Amino acid sequence: MSKKNVAILHIDDDVHLTEIFNELFASAGYRALAANDPMTGLKLAKKDLPDLILLDITMPGKDGFEVLEELKRDKSTKDIPVVMLSTLGSKEYIERAFELGALRYIVKSHAAPEEVVADINEILKESNADI
Repeated sequence: MSKKNVAILHIDDDVHLTEIFNELFASAGYRALAANDPMTGLKLAKKDLPDLILLDITMPGKDGFEVLEELKRDKSTKDIPVVMLSTLGSKEYIERAFELGALRYIVKSHAAPEEVVADINEILKESNADI
């Protein structure tokens, strides 16, 4: 599978941040999808079945933990790898994300967007050797 067939969905209420990541993912050869609210993110995840989801925690309406729980409960989305990307870096939040099924947890202030994309490249390579 080539990168252009690999979709990454970024769910974050920070429009500026989703624009930055969309540009970085697209320039890395991925199909970039974005949602700036949890409900739109869930709809896109179920409709497009992306290869990976990058998910914020603090959002209006449903928080990222609720979104993650819903994704993991749904038969069509439960196997999609989810990487949490949050400003919240406490041990409690990190543990909760992993308990709910997150594959990775990245604290926004500890990684530049380019580093996050490099990390996602590695995750996708590990999960699909053809990328």
